[in-house]
Amino acid sequence: MQKTIKWSVFIASVITLSWFFAGWRQVNESGQIGDWAILVGGTLSTILLIGVQGYWIYFEEKAKGRLMKRVELFEKIKARLDVGNGKQVISPNTAVNVEDRGVKE
Repeated sequence: MQKTIKWSVFIASVITLSWFFAGWRQVNESGQIGDWAILVGGTLSTILLIGVQGYWIYFEEKAKGRLMKRVELFEKIKARLDVGNGKQVISPNTAVNVEDRGVKE
């Protein structure tokens, strides 16, 4: 199930990236409002989906102990999701020991 979701998000991000390029081409040709909608929609969707993939990769690397840099935005999102799922969160800073792995803060 997990791989299916990840592949679906990856495929969706490729599709939205193609919307960006199609929108860019259409804006340069005619510049109608619908063309701008495709461009903006493709851009925002691509950014969102790449952010989701980055979030997943960040926590996979963190679980493996290979985290090189701490991303505060992802940590805050994870803390909010954990609270929303009924998990008890002690502190978002306790998950990574920065002295052992050379993590840059």
